[in-house]
Amino acid sequence: MSTTTLIRVAGLLGGGCLLGQAIASSYDSRTALLDGLYWGGAALVLVYLVGIGAGLVSGAAWLRVIVAICFPLLVASVLAVFYEQVSDRVVDGFFGFVIALVCASLILGSLGHQEQDADFIDAPY
Repeated sequence: MSTTTLIRVAGLLGGGCLLGQAIASSYDSRTALLDGLYWGGAALVLVYLVGIGAGLVSGAAWLRVIVAICFPLLVASVLAVFYEQVSDRVVDGFFGFVIALVCASLILGSLGHQEQDADFIDAPY
């Protein structure tokens, strides 16, 4: 499994955790469960965002590190604006849903692409 796929799986799981936390917080749930979903999802989404940031730069390693650090901070600052306007639960749920949806589509798209590559390699000439 490639690093890109692992980063996408982390984003999918993290987005799912944030979405699950947003849904479960509307019911009478234990706070430990909600905190675990939130912080676990946030950590996995952070891994995904750092991976995206590192992938934006192809070249100097120092620039790749800087962009990998700054990209999650940019996303967090945009989310902070939404937190002021809308409920935290709604922002977390929507953000988790979008991240999970994007990661799932990228994973499924790369699986189909790998199958096409395998067919192309195995095709008789």
